[in-house]
Amino acid sequence: MKLVIDDIEKAQIFSIIFQHLKHISEYVNLSLKDDKLYIQAMDSSKISVFEVHLLSSFFTNYDKEENEVIGVHVSILYKILHIRDKKQKLELRVEDDKLAIEFTSNDPTLLNKYFQINLIDIDEELFAIPEMQPDVSLTMDSLQFGEIVNQLNIFDDTLNIDCKEEKVTLASESSDQGNMKVEISKENAKDYEVNNELSSSYTLKLLHYISLYNKISSEIKLEISNDQPLKITYMLDNQDSQLNFYLAPKISD
Repeated sequence: MKLVIDDIEKAQIFSIIFQHLKHISEYVNLSLKDDKLYIQAMDSSKISVFEVHLLSSFFTNYDKEENEVIGVHVSILYKILHIRDKKQKLELRVEDDKLAIEFTSNDPTLLNKYFQINLIDIDEELFAIPEMQPDVSLTMDSLQFGEIVNQLNIFDDTLNIDCKEEKVTLASESSDQGNMKVEISKENAKDYEVNNELSSSYTLKLLHYISLYNKISSEIKLEISNDQPLKITYMLDNQDSQLNFYLAPKISD
């Protein structure tokens, strides 16, 4: 395997993916498919699934062996990626059961840096995630969504979503502290489509971790269906590289 990213913005996106992934999983497999790098992980409570699709075009150089899969320690990998100067290109390759990482530049003021980390054998099966037609689709500013999630978390650890034809309401309520609700109209959203009106609830703790990815994309898309996981998508470029989350709804008592 050899992956090279020369583009500064894409290298930063690659780093941020692992920065917040540590909240979901400690170890992950990087699956190098013919057309993309694919990562899938599940949180410890088994109510959310994380998915990364980085198309081969995302990379300056994308070389791999047939059906190559490598396991890495998420926190260690991010700590190394965080060291890279923004002017340095990023290269990852497998050498003798280790992952070699290089940060290099033609700038004489910057020092080239080289790392190796041990690969890990992770025995896990990938979940088959079927395509579904959502009842509701909402696209909005990702930073604004993150701010709303943080504010709702003041009152409770549950997000209640109520989707009507003309607007969606996000709310949290505590019998001790009070409540908050936010109304998002069609005019407020970048896109809002309703096939069937619905109400559902999700854990705000995991939504907070998901919202931390707002730096990698200006937009976030929520696809909501009755009694199905909430699908959240960040588009990473204009060629269909994307970051997906699937969050199971809370079951009413």
